[in-house]
Amino acid sequence: MAALTLKLADEGWFNLSGNGYEDVSLISNNGIYSVLWTSAALFATTENLARWCSALFHGQVLNEESLDLMLQPCCTMPGTTDVGCAMGLFLISPSNNTGVELIGYTGRTFGYLTSMSYLPRNEMSIAVMINEDNSQLLDEVTTVLILEALETALDP
Repeated sequence: MAALTLKLADEGWFNLSGNGYEDVSLISNNGIYSVLWTSAALFATTENLARWCSALFHGQVLNEESLDLMLQPCCTMPGTTDVGCAMGLFLISPSNNTGVELIGYTGRTFGYLTSMSYLPRNEMSIAVMINEDNSQLLDEVTTVLILEALETALDP
């Protein structure tokens, strides 16, 4: 079981005004997190998130029956044909940029994006946190990290 992580700088960047990205790290976290309700109730490092992901999919958090139920697809993500939605997870087919099945989720708060991915075939957990509200960048960094991890796993 492998866990890989990547975290970029601490200052968060967000396009608050629509005129370009601004450093939002000086804005009061109390104000920001109070409007986010429970989505800001958990703080983690990339290492913690990758370990959580690994524990979840290796039966250390839920029993097998509950995990199977959690992984049952209930619909397809709007605008896609290859991303299923389950209980709190995305089920991504191998037709994605990495060529492998992925299970995971993404998170967002002002100036920060997070991606958690589990590769069931390789039993690999990958977590990425970036300090810019840029979904395309998060997807690119996550894809590169997954491809690097797969290459390393195949050719140690």
